[in-house]
Amino acid sequence: QWQAYMAGFERRLLVLEALSWKTAALYMAKVRDFFAWAAETLPGRPMDQITRHDVEAYLEWCFYLGNKNCTRATKLIALRKFFGYLAYEDVLPENITAKIPKPKVPRLFVQKFQREEVLKLFGVLEITTERGIRDAVILIFAVFCGMRVNEIVSLNLGDITEDDGKLYIVIRDSKHNSFREVSLWKAPALFVKQLLSIRMAQCAGINDPFLVSYNRGDKVSGHRLTGVAIGTNIKAYAAKAGLRKLKVNPHMFRATHASDLRHIKGYDIAAIAERLGHKHIASTDRYLPSRERISREYRTLAEYWHEFTTIWTRKEENADEDNKLVLGADRGSETCPRPGSWINSHPAQAVPAGI
Repeated sequence: QWQAYMAGFERRLLVLEALSWKTAALYMAKVRDFFAWAAETLPGRPMDQITRHDVEAYLEWCFYLGNKNCTRATKLIALRKFFGYLAYEDVLPENITAKIPKPKVPRLFVQKFQREEVLKLFGVLEITTERGIRDAVILIFAVFCGMRVNEIVSLNLGDITEDDGKLYIVIRDSKHNSFREVSLWKAPALFVKQLLSIRMAQCAGINDPFLVSYNRGDKVSGHRLTGVAIGTNIKAYAAKAGLRKLKVNPHMFRATHASDLRHIKGYDIAAIAERLGHKHIASTDRYLPSRERISREYRTLAEYWHEFTTIWTRKEENADEDNKLVLGADRGSETCPRPGSWINSHPAQAVPAGI
């Protein structure tokens, strides 16, 4: 009987509440779990005779099954939405789950990277290759734009625009079926433009994926990059950079970006929430565990991240010093010539050295 209402329930979640497909599918799965339990525990019970006590019995069963508070809270939310929908459609006189207390869920803060750690991650990238430029752009989107992994992999070439000399990224928020737009300053924008030039040279159109995977030998596959691949790459780069953290995942960059914005003049909690794409400020609070007074404010993110422009300059200078020592020992006073542009794998719109 309950299955007859699932199509309408799905429509309510997707259209009226504007939830993402992923979230709607999660809630619908939780509702199905409940009725699967009811079919065994309450055989033959009509849906309009299910009571609040039955739902409480199910949640208690989940408790003894070993479900954590957050899991049982999600199940209760899903059932509240479903029985609320039935009450809304006058199938039931009221929402029988309305008075059931929600399990207490501990407030967990999202871990972040320190600024020095982010600079180390950028420093280990091989930006003389197309794959290296792609990975630099991924870090740029995550660190400087605060994008979710699914938002990064969903980007198409047409989502990168330029207006009045400024680069904009149109972010399609799959979580809330909306979109927002963020801008990048000159230094990181050059990397994005370089990758855009590479993708266009690969005959990609505006509706093709901006970030694609590469096969062994750095041959482009053309397939859209996955979130799993990004997570794997980030862990590999963290290990290469010598970062000592118990946990490393791309979502930590969103917390890093939120924390960075607190240092930027004009960014209060509401502005940070808007840039991150949060509907509720309470979600943003999880990214900002510390609210101590900011000792120094910066005018822009470019000023805050001024060291970004010197990462590869320092690497070239260090390489020069190493070459001088080696050649000096072999050939007296000879020195190694300064390397050329660090972008040489593709001739289009090469980014100047040191950026």
